[in-house]
Amino acid sequence: MLDTQRSARRPVRLPPPSTRGALLCAVLVLAPRCVESKAKTTLHTAKALVASAQSAFAEPRSRRFAAPADTSPKSVEAALWTGHSAISPHFQHATFAYTDFYYSYYSRATMPLLAKRYDYIMSGSGSRWRALDATISHIPYRLLWTVPLPGQKSNEFATMEAWYAAHPQFDIEDAFLHEVGTSRDPAHRMTTVIWGTKRWMLNPADSGLRLYHRDDLGRILESGDAGVFYDELGRGVMAKAFRSLELDSLAYQRATVAKLAAEREAYPHAIIKVNTAAYMTPFDSAVIVAAGAAHLETLNDALSANITYAWRWIDNLFAAGVWSIEFVSLRAWTDKLPASLTPGNEDTRIHRVRMGDYASYLMVRPSAPRKLQWNQDNSWSEDPGAHWLKAYEANLGEPMAARSVLTSGTDPLGQKYTVWQRPYTRATVLLRTVVGWDKPNYGDESAITVTLPRPMRRLTSSGALASPSTTITLRAGEGAILLP
Repeated sequence: MLDTQRSARRPVRLPPPSTRGALLCAVLVLAPRCVESKAKTTLHTAKALVASAQSAFAEPRSRRFAAPADTSPKSVEAALWTGHSAISPHFQHATFAYTDFYYSYYSRATMPLLAKRYDYIMSGSGSRWRALDATISHIPYRLLWTVPLPGQKSNEFATMEAWYAAHPQFDIEDAFLHEVGTSRDPAHRMTTVIWGTKRWMLNPADSGLRLYHRDDLGRILESGDAGVFYDELGRGVMAKAFRSLELDSLAYQRATVAKLAAEREAYPHAIIKVNTAAYMTPFDSAVIVAAGAAHLETLNDALSANITYAWRWIDNLFAAGVWSIEFVSLRAWTDKLPASLTPGNEDTRIHRVRMGDYASYLMVRPSAPRKLQWNQDNSWSEDPGAHWLKAYEANLGEPMAARSVLTSGTDPLGQKYTVWQRPYTRATVLLRTVVGWDKPNYGDESAITVTLPRPMRRLTSSGALASPSTTITLRAGEGAILLP
C-alpha cells in the first residue's frame, strides 16, 4: 500500500478544463518504444486513450429523473434479494474485492463468511481461500521497482540472489539503479525508505530482472493463483527513481511500461494488477494500460470534489482496453471522519459514508460488473466480518444508462452541489457531489431536497426499505438508492 496516500489523505486534482484534453498526451511519448514485441500497449491504444480523455468530460446532463426499468414495487421487491451465488461471482449487480492483510489475526469463522461475499482477494493464503471457494480469484502481493535490503523483515533479496546464481548469464548488479555520477557497485545503489523499510531501487530495463519477475509470475500461476499484485506503482512515490546512472526520467518510464507490457504478453490471461493509488498522471495511465489491471487505492471518496474526476479516469482506462479495475475507498471503517459529518439518512456516520461510496461505485460500474470491483474495507486492524452492509446484497439489476446530472445549485450554506443519477433495472442511484475545493460542510444544515416524480423507497444500509416518499434529502457527499 502506498504510505503517501494513507497518510496525506489529500485529493488529487486534475488540470483545469482547458488542459484536460492533454491529460494523457504523454502516453504518446511513452508508447512508441514501450513494447519490444507484440504487447498490447500500442500507439493506437494511446491515441484512443487520449481521444477518450478529450471526449469524456462532456458529461450528460439529463435534468429529468431517470427511473428504473422496473417500476412495479411488487416485482422489484420480489427480485431484490435474489441472484446470490455461494461461489464466485457472488452477486449479479456488483463485484467486491478484499485486501487480506488481516489473515493472521481473524478467526477461522470469518473466512467462510468473507468467501461468500468477495470475488477478488489480494494477499493472504490463496490455498485457504480456494478451499472455501475454488472459483475465487486470489493474487499475492509483490514489489516491482524496489527490493528490501537484507535484515528488513523480508527474504526477497535472498530469493533474488538465488535466482541470479542459477542464471549466471545475468549480472545481479545490472538489476539495480545507481546514483548519478557514481559507479555500478553495491555501495552506490540507489536507496529509498517506504513504510519504514529501507530498499534498493531496481532497474526496469535490465533483461535479467525482467526474466526474474516473469519467472516469479509463472510460479504464482502454477500454484493456482490468478496473477500478481504490484504495490507502490504510483507516479508520486516512484518519482525518486526517475533519474539514475543508468536511465534518465523518460527512459525509466518507458522501461517500466515495457516491462509490464512484456509480462502481460507472456501471460495474457493473468491478472497483473498495479497499485497506482489516487495518482492520475500520464505515467499512471501508461502503466495501467500496459498491465491491463489496476488497484486504485483511496480513490473512491464520495465526500471529495475529486470523485467526478475519478469516474472519468476509470471511464478512460476502460476505453483504452484495461480489463480489470479495483476501486478502493479512501476511508476505512475505523478512520476519523470529518467533524461536520452527520448520519444523514442513515443510522450511523460510517454507514452514510459507506452508502455514498457504494453509490459512487455504481455510478461508474461498466456493463460487465466483474471489470470493476469495489474494495470498501481498506482497514486491517479489526475483524472484517462485521464490515459489511446488507444493502450491498440487494440485487439492483443492470445499469440502464450512463450516469447523468439530475440537478445542480447552491445549498443553504452557499455551497455548490451537483446531484448525479444512474438508473438500474430495479433502482435509481443518486449521489450529491461536492463542487469546489473549499473545505465543505457535510452537516444537516447543508441538506437540499430533491423532488421525485413518483413515490419511491430508499434502500437503507440495513437492507430495509424506507417509507415511500416523493422527496429525498441529500447532504454534501450523500448518496441514496431509490426503489419504486
